[in-house]
Amino acid sequence: MPNPARHTILVVEDDPGERTVMELLLVFGGYAVTGTPDGGQALAYVADSPPDLIVLDITLTASMGGMEVLARLKAREQTAAIPVLMLTADPRESQQERALGLGAECYMTKPYAGAELIANVRRCMEPQSLSKVESL
Repeated sequence: MPNPARHTILVVEDDPGERTVMELLLVFGGYAVTGTPDGGQALAYVADSPPDLIVLDITLTASMGGMEVLARLKAREQTAAIPVLMLTADPRESQQERALGLGAECYMTKPYAGAELIANVRRCMEPQSLSKVESL
């Protein structure tokens, strides 16, 4: 199991309340956390300071959606290996299939419990999950 004190997480969530809750849960879990409301800002941040994990909401209202951010991250050699945990309130299986098909390592739906978020973050950072989620 990874030592959370050594890992940085970027939270990409356009809802300020949701983002704050996630950030607090992750900080209390021992992680260093940065948050941004926008996919474009997330890509710029990752280019300058690659995190150990990205928690990415699928439905972003600003410049680009979460799926587009994911596709751009996985298309770039410098960012392709960063694990991504996709997060959504949309329970459709097609969303999960699309996210995993684009390269997301993990996927979870809202609402969630704090312990569930931490468990998924840890699972997403495990080396075997980085080889690829095999649920497609």
